[in-house]
Amino acid sequence: MSTSNPFDFTIPKNIVGLFGNIFAIGFCISPVFMLRSIYKREINAKEIAYSVMILTILNCLFWFSFGIITKDFFVIFGNSIGFFANLIYLSIYFYYYMEDNRELFIYYTIGLNSISILIWVVFSFILRNANVSKYIAMVFNLLMFISPGQKLVLIFI
Repeated sequence: MSTSNPFDFTIPKNIVGLFGNIFAIGFCISPVFMLRSIYKREINAKEIAYSVMILTILNCLFWFSFGIITKDFFVIFGNSIGFFANLIYLSIYFYYYMEDNRELFIYYTIGLNSISILIWVVFSFILRNANVSKYIAMVFNLLMFISPGQKLVLIFI
């Protein structure tokens, strides 16, 4: 449990936590550039695999849950931003992906957001098992970094 002041940067853990959050937030805001290209019609939303965003949501969701259970400020801060930012990004992505069917877009967006928040509540406040959240987050962490390779697999098949 983290009980020290997270803003005391004489403690090495806090310095590492600060840099970790800077990099994590940078990673989590990177889809903005892809969404900008979709908005400007430079690329078609249907050409982009959204699995990275879904896996990032799940990764951040479980690390966010772990941070709440262990009361670790740095884990909570970066992953809460990543979790909610990627929910917004995926909703925007679906908006352009389903331009011809807005009703389906609404169902997908409401469903995805509701399920994600429900999973977060269950793991953070009902199950409250730090090890379960941590190990599930590690699995999604691996999947998140492997998922861009799906395009490479399609190229070589």
